[in-house]
Amino acid sequence: MMPSKQQFQCHGLGRNLIEALEGHKGKRKAPLNAVVKRFITELFSPPEIKVNPSRVKEGDEMTVICDTRLDPLRGGTELHSAFYRDGRTVRGYNVSDTYRVRSSQLEDSGKYTCEVRTVSDTVRKMSDGFYIPKYGLFAPPEIKVAPSRVIEGDEMTVRCDTRLDPLRGGTELHFAFYRDGRTVRGYNVSDTYRVRSSQLEDSGNYTCEVRTRSDSERKMSDGIYIQIHEIFSPPEIKVAPSRVKGGDNMTVICDTRLDPLRGGTELHFAFYRDGRTVQGYNVSDTYRVRSSQLEDSGKYTCEVRTASQTVKKMSDGLYIQIIQIHVVEKNWNLRTSMKHLSEHGNMEKVLAEFQGTSSF
Repeated sequence: MMPSKQQFQCHGLGRNLIEALEGHKGKRKAPLNAVVKRFITELFSPPEIKVNPSRVKEGDEMTVICDTRLDPLRGGTELHSAFYRDGRTVRGYNVSDTYRVRSSQLEDSGKYTCEVRTVSDTVRKMSDGFYIPKYGLFAPPEIKVAPSRVIEGDEMTVRCDTRLDPLRGGTELHFAFYRDGRTVRGYNVSDTYRVRSSQLEDSGNYTCEVRTRSDSERKMSDGIYIQIHEIFSPPEIKVAPSRVKGGDNMTVICDTRLDPLRGGTELHFAFYRDGRTVQGYNVSDTYRVRSSQLEDSGKYTCEVRTASQTVKKMSDGLYIQIIQIHVVEKNWNLRTSMKHLSEHGNMEKVLAEFQGTSSF
């Protein structure tokens, strides 16, 4: 059954078709469907999504075209186009048949469609879907550290490892490094951050960021915690004997413990009293005073360092008091007393005299 005049009008098929139907009444030269076939032509072809470049990488400018062709007899008809990704509008209707992404990112991947309509909205056509994948210009970076176990004084190498797309091997990348969120090295072309002589304060959570020279693309690594291990423990002053009296031999020891994996490391020791050097650096961890005197009292510290001087540690201070024993001699003549003993034989008197000459 042929549609009525009103149905054609509702579908916006135009005056020419209606006039053709009206003019066909009473005529039998051609069947009605032939007239319809003759007059129903497309105003514009079904749109088709086209993308440039054909292989889009992160950072590229991507151009998506909603391609259609107007009927040559209707070349002046204004068409409006809209674009969608995964069913969501990315650009609303306007006269441009092009949607541009200046610097495409992975999140711009998806199934793209476009819709074309006349200004009067009497005709609309939707394209088929076209999936546009985004190829990473470079892989997400990963922090790598060498050696795997870092000990104080070691040279530590932290690398920001990534891989460029083989088709973009000439792309210049810049790298930056962070510890606990603070920049330890700003952007430059080296993917490596070096610490010549690592210290305990170099421990922390390390991340790195990679970007293109134009800064069109950036990627941050996951964090990795790097622990710097002590090569030797903080030194501690020890003294023997624990109570030093004047005239005693005093031994002061600078006590520390080496990391078991670095047992062959040569350490040097120095000793200080009240901030002044009493024994300069040498391999002995001991400072000896053969006959201690009152002036040997004071606040003792010691410092330990590696032979290469890459690591130094100072002990806390320990105050050592030399206890002085005072001997007060009276005017007592032993020879006279012995003579007195031989003459009088009074030993008790001699002993009493002797005991009265000395006091502690």
